Amino acid sequence: MRLTVLLGSGASQRAGMPTTDDITARVRSGEGVMRHTDGVYRLSTKLLPDERNEHVVRLTEALFSEIDAYYIDRRSHPSNYENCCYVAAQLRDTESGEFDNPAVVPMIVNLAQNEGLRHLMGTKEDRQRLFSETENYIRDVVWGMLSAKSADLKYLNWLTNIAHDKDVVSLEYLTLNHDTVLEQALRSNSVTFCDGFCDPVDGIRFWQPNRLQGPHRVRLSKLHGSVDWFHFRSNRNIGITLEPDSGQTDPRPELLVGTFNKIIEYTTGIFADLHCHFHQCLRQTHLMVCCGYRFGDKGINTKLSEWINSESGNRLIVVHPNSDTLFNCSRGAIANHWDEWRQQKKLMIVGKWIEETSWEEVKEAFLV
Repeated sequence: MRLTVLLGSGASQRAGMPTTDDITARVRSGEGVMRHTDGVYRLSTKLLPDERNEHVVRLTEALFSEIDAYYIDRRSHPSNYENCCYVAAQLRDTESGEFDNPAVVPMIVNLAQNEGLRHLMGTKEDRQRLFSETENYIRDVVWGMLSAKSADLKYLNWLTNIAHDKDVVSLEYLTLNHDTVLEQALRSNSVTFCDGFCDPVDGIRFWQPNRLQGPHRVRLSKLHGSVDWFHFRSNRNIGITLEPDSGQTDPRPELLVGTFNKIIEYTTGIFADLHCHFHQCLRQTHLMVCCGYRFGDKGINTKLSEWINSESGNRLIVVHPNSDTLFNCSRGAIANHWDEWRQQKKLMIVGKWIEETSWEEVKEAFLV
């Protein structure tokens, strides 16, 4: 059995990680978030206030007003920090000239007329700075909240038990999560895995993508980055430092935050390597388990849909107690085929929460 496991944020919540709603509430309020002298927004009430805190929260709330109005009749896709970051990135890219997007110009004009923002958007440079600061602010809040220490991870034992099953000759863990919950669970259960980073050298594990092509039985790929991945200034490579920060890295980790902007970023840097591996992985497996993912990422969904339809023997097991809820929040690439795949038994549901599930139950579902 060659098996792939795809995990979304719901797989980490029992470990104490914040929900999307939790992060969105903090982004909107700005409570306990302060801009440090290095330009990073940190979760702390002990840092000196910076007027830019007020500025980014003011713009963030204005963006949410626009987003709320857009989604008012689309309850299955509520506004959250991801689509707010996406809008902020579009505004920044338009003002900087990174991407041409005439469609957002009316929004910029409208924001510049907002009484609370007018004095912050007087020039092109002012607007570019404000949009960039706001995007950084959202990313930093995500990073800070997902860096929290994990609680009891025993609920994930069934996921690590897969690695100990001798019937599984190849196992790919693909996760969309920035936290380190899965890595901790694997290590605590004595699972050896390859994550594309080399063995430590002077306390640093550098990214070496060719390692993912090696003869490893268990692999882990974090398709949206991680809270502990940083660019090192000396060689511009990405690494994981096992020791306290020594000032060798850029101040922010490598994270993909947003919605449709992620699709563009999937083709750059470390993410190009990871998504190339993801593509190859799908070509080599016929069985996939999905847990904690609400099928909201258009890029990932497109790959999954192509994979399910590519061969008659490809089968997806989804672990979730309420398939109707999951269907209603899925984007078109999945939702439009949901009933068809279920009838063909290419998509099957294990109707339990992640903490209630066992590997035996999931394995049995493949045999139906």
